[in-house]
Amino acid sequence: MSAVTAQALREELEALALAALDTADLFERATHLRDAAYLALDLGDTPQAMTHALACLEAARRTADLALQARAHVTIALVMGDVHDDVGAATHFREAEGLARSARDARGVAVTNVNAAHYDQERGHFASSVMRLLSLLRSPYASAIHAEADRKGLDQVFHVNFT
Repeated sequence: MSAVTAQALREELEALALAALDTADLFERATHLRDAAYLALDLGDTPQAMTHALACLEAARRTADLALQARAHVTIALVMGDVHDDVGAATHFREAEGLARSARDARGVAVTNVNAAHYDQERGHFASSVMRLLSLLRSPYASAIHAEADRKGLDQVFHVNFT
């Protein structure tokens, strides 16, 4: 990553953190904090990523939006995965999937499973990764992989992980 790119990401991260503090809307706050967590991961700052991910979950839990809470758990799982906390990541992926299913959020179930399958692959757990993706394909949530043309990437990420 170039110094210019890193600086731009740091500036965007700071702007997101400030925006999260400046809004009373908990959905918006959680979204800003989730985005900040991902930027911190991109910058290699795992402690800051976890700080934002936990704050994201805290804001999401203060809403009745189970899909938002599921996305917050996925974020924490990805941060935990970054530091090889396999037990913690698995726990948050399970929580995310349960919440997404409870919310009847097909995309949330799909996103959770695609991310968890990728995580399994990174750990060399190829069989469990394939089984997770096959289960998703055979579930009522499979349509979310290809749905919503404006949200590109989930079908591509699914197939990259599957092959």
